[in-house]
Amino acid sequence: GMLIPLMAAGDRYSHIKKISLADKLSYVPFYEKKEWGYTDMDGNILIEARYDSVSLFEGDIARVNLNGKWGVIDRTGKEITPFKYSRINPIGSNIYTSVFSEENKEGLILRDGTETIEPIYDKIEFHFEDELVLIYQEGNQGIANIYGVIYPPIFNQVLTYGKFEDHLKKELLRYIAKVSFRGELFAADADGYLYNIDYGTLEDRVILDSKIHYTELLKKTDYIED
Repeated sequence: GMLIPLMAAGDRYSHIKKISLADKLSYVPFYEKKEWGYTDMDGNILIEARYDSVSLFEGDIARVNLNGKWGVIDRTGKEITPFKYSRINPIGSNIYTSVFSEENKEGLILRDGTETIEPIYDKIEFHFEDELVLIYQEGNQGIANIYGVIYPPIFNQVLTYGKFEDHLKKELLRYIAKVSFRGELFAADADGYLYNIDYGTLEDRVILDSKIHYTELLKKTDYIED
């Protein structure tokens, strides 16, 4: 094997990666004139040295740093995300990963570089079932999936599991969670609609004719953001 120095954001010589010489298609980080690029295993330059920091390629993409900002490039060196993030988490074989702003707010990008959740949230919590994502901001919670925000952080709490959960899923085909809004519990669907729940039966039941979009609920309750 061959040892290749791989630079990290804090210390460019702190990581060492063992790469097989048999892998002629590997993109190997190289360092020249205080900048980083990529060569093949024979030393042929594939992407010119122009970055402050680089990661190994994770499949067809790599995280790179230019002028103190992180972005993502493909194997041709094409920029598939703008260089605007303070940090990008490893992508591996996933189709999405977290990105962070200068204020350490969290967002999300897809593997193709599309930013689906803007990095403005205090925290993102991933639920692998149904690609559900919880977003947190100033003590409130919202609901998203990896493709975008469904509900902004307006809820006191989002409950993604609990008693009668399976029954609610049967009652409401697009059901994703129970949510607490200003002291009331609602069943939330994947299209942004909320439903009252009847607790007077043996099993929680959705009151279908109570359907209201969350934006209308905010207006109805004169919700004012602090």
